Amino acid sequence: MISRTLLVAATVAVVAFSADSPYPTTCESARLNKCIADVFGDGQYGLNISPDPTVLQRVLKDYTILNNWFLSQWGRDDGVDTIVKNCNALTNFYHCLGGPACFGMQSLLLDGTMKKEDAYAVRGVLDEYNFNCGAGLGTMLSGNIKCIQKAIASSQEYLKGCTSTYLNNVMHDEPKACNYATQLSQCYMVPFNLAECRSEKDTDTWWACNSQREFVVNQFGYCYNEVNCDALTTSNAAHLAAHHTKNADGSHTIRLPDLVQKSESVGFKTVKGREFTIRI
Repeated sequence: MISRTLLVAATVAVVAFSADSPYPTTCESARLNKCIADVFGDGQYGLNISPDPTVLQRVLKDYTILNNWFLSQWGRDDGVDTIVKNCNALTNFYHCLGGPACFGMQSLLLDGTMKKEDAYAVRGVLDEYNFNCGAGLGTMLSGNIKCIQKAIASSQEYLKGCTSTYLNNVMHDEPKACNYATQLSQCYMVPFNLAECRSEKDTDTWWACNSQREFVVNQFGYCYNEVNCDALTTSNAAHLAAHHTKNADGSHTIRLPDLVQKSESVGFKTVKGREFTIRI
């Protein structure tokens, strides 16, 4: 029964993006608000991501809302139940809207209240979890899913930092976007490189790498082939050596990539990435 449910969640989520469907061409605000309330609030499908109604109003304006929510859900230690619930909810959201008019880049950018970077980040989270509920879900299930969930749960703040560092760096230094996209995937792979589920290490890291490649592809499609997840899965040693220390008590200190900043007076400068201590 679970396998059948998973298949439905994965398949329908992909169909929701098919270009052959008869989509509405404009975003109807009343319909959008109802779909958000039904799926992310306490409505029909009820994920209840926040009791604060202002949070729901910003679901498609602030990428951290869905990014933080889904990370917390993928880190739950309950097998596939919570993941399936969230994947089905995301699929229901797409079907409720009837098409991509409300979450397409044109709609997000024409909103008038969002910066370009914020719009791409929101769409990036949706693309990332479309993958995580499709091909990525199958990959997770082929490995040790409890180990993957443990790695996510123990490193959520670090993983959020991987994303925010990438977004900062491409905003300040867009010509090097593909370098920062590769850094993002390498950053995301670290907890899975360190996880104790050694026999599934390649599966975990491949999933982590590809989920982040999906996050960036809508903004920087030309970086898709530059982020070579097949190669990175077996060759992340240099990044680990520069960004990881194993401590005597068995914990790990892991460091985010450096932040890039640009100013009129000094040009580009880098700020050392923040460190986190985790136990996996």
